[in-house]
Amino acid sequence: MESIYEETVEGMSDAFVSVDFSWVILHLNSKTADWSVLPNDEIKARSLWEAFPMLLDSPLYDFCQRCMESRQSDAIEYYSEVVDQWYYVRARPISRGMNIFVSDITNNKKIEEGQTQFLTMVNAIPQLGWMADREGYIHWYNDRWYEYTGTTLEEMEGWGWQKVHHPEHVDRVVAYATESWQQDDPWELTFPLRGKDGNYRWFLTRVFPVKDSAGKVQQWIGTNTDVHDQVKAEEVLKQSEAQLRQMSDFMPQLVWTTDATGYHDFYNERWYEFTGLTYQETKDTGWAKLLHPDDVDRTWQIWNHSLKTGERYETEYRMKRADGEYRWLLARATALTNEAGETIRWFGTCTDIHDQKVANDTLEQKVAERTHELETANEHLRSVNDELQQFNYVASHDLQEPLRKIKIFSERIKLLDFENLSSASQGSLDRIMDSVDRMSNLLKDLLDFSSASREDLFTRVNLNEIIVDIQSDLELLIAQKSATLDVADLPTIEAIPLQMHQLFYNLINNAVKFAIPDRKPLIRISCMALTGKAIEQLRLSRKKKYFQLTIQDNGIGFEPQYAEKIFELFKRLHGKQSYPGTGVGLALCKKVVENHLGRIWAESEYGKGATFHVILPLK
Repeated sequence: MESIYEETVEGMSDAFVSVDFSWVILHLNSKTADWSVLPNDEIKARSLWEAFPMLLDSPLYDFCQRCMESRQSDAIEYYSEVVDQWYYVRARPISRGMNIFVSDITNNKKIEEGQTQFLTMVNAIPQLGWMADREGYIHWYNDRWYEYTGTTLEEMEGWGWQKVHHPEHVDRVVAYATESWQQDDPWELTFPLRGKDGNYRWFLTRVFPVKDSAGKVQQWIGTNTDVHDQVKAEEVLKQSEAQLRQMSDFMPQLVWTTDATGYHDFYNERWYEFTGLTYQETKDTGWAKLLHPDDVDRTWQIWNHSLKTGERYETEYRMKRADGEYRWLLARATALTNEAGETIRWFGTCTDIHDQKVANDTLEQKVAERTHELETANEHLRSVNDELQQFNYVASHDLQEPLRKIKIFSERIKLLDFENLSSASQGSLDRIMDSVDRMSNLLKDLLDFSSASREDLFTRVNLNEIIVDIQSDLELLIAQKSATLDVADLPTIEAIPLQMHQLFYNLINNAVKFAIPDRKPLIRISCMALTGKAIEQLRLSRKKKYFQLTIQDNGIGFEPQYAEKIFELFKRLHGKQSYPGTGVGLALCKKVVENHLGRIWAESEYGKGATFHVILPLK
């Protein structure tokens, strides 16, 4: 869009310059640049009065100032003594500042000096020219007119000129011309004329009265200047501005634009709704007065850095809303550059992030509180772990030592004096020895449970070798029960070797121990990789690979409602006489699996065996 605009401006027949409210030059064509005292590559982004200092003492200075302040279009004729030329200068305010069009009307002035000289000259000018009597009856056209329209004097004489006017504009032109001729004053009007090719082009028509010494109009001299490119360029500008305004008004953000210097020259409706202020109050640097005092210096520093370097602008600041509340806004802006990489405009937005900012601050406060609570809990946990280590020492030394002595002395009594004891005493001695064994096993299991942690060294563990070792440990029990183990090929994983041995030892030992009388135990161990869907359902880490081990037996099983309770410490479903044990084994299994960031659960129906599922990561 920018390149099309530049081409359009360059193609204008008149000199053209566009300035912002600070008189900084936004655009100009080469016709205007040729008059500047500055090199062409230094004109843009410079003040109009710097580029054309000769205008400061001319009528054009006051004229331009007046049009800028009044925001009204106007025109003036200007004679330059330096080049001995007459110019027709038109000023048209726009949203960003003002467009100035300069037409050379020296030839038209000379036409007024003499009829013969006028006819010769008018035929040489690029404009379409004509002459009319005091009533507006046109009796002469220059060659440019006939060349453009493809008509003859017979067709155009009098009021025939209406034939080449656009049907949608001819009534407006006739009414305006008739009224203007009656007032004996110069007038101008822009309208489209049809060329000989059938296409319409926009022309600026200027009409001047030729008066006698008494001041009475004797005839009218008119020119039609092709301003088609200018009109189309202005239409493009207006369309672009309208589209920008329409689009920005639909956006929830506050939208703004500036020139290359940072002069804020446009805001959307959201801006005015948020600030409650007018354009005049917030244009240029007026927006900064809405900033929170604590954010002013930082914001200006970042904004000036972007203006200087052309780097993307982004910052957060608090801005006062119409109701007086300061709201956090996220401000962003991007520079629009020309082909030379020079910044020509900035397009920016402000997004209200106040609620998000407050929520984040609240969240950070809660995180800090939770972090403190977690640190306190960790400190308590370390204290508990220290106490647990002390318990382990007591369990492994102080508690086991009396049991060993009781067992030794009981065995000695049974060996040396058992026959001398009464039958009641013999039974009591057997019960003492059984109790000592149970207590010793319980202490051993508790020691294993309390010592199972993630602090042990992880290494590569071949689960097939673990199963072989366990079969060796349980060789006598397996032989007594005539049990069969059907084990699939198992993977090698990163784990704590001792804990893997404890896990599978307890699962296999239970499968053999809780067999149905007169039924040979059959234990099947299978393995499969876990799919992504299963990993997601189990809420496991997607960054890891997992496998599922299934240990299935044909033993007595248990009621489904106990599927979770069996993993609780000291939980037993059967009497000690029928199935001896401490109630620690499955609790230890659960702790081992959790240490390895896995899952374990059981399925069963009473009398139909039990199935244990173990999920473990490969690494």
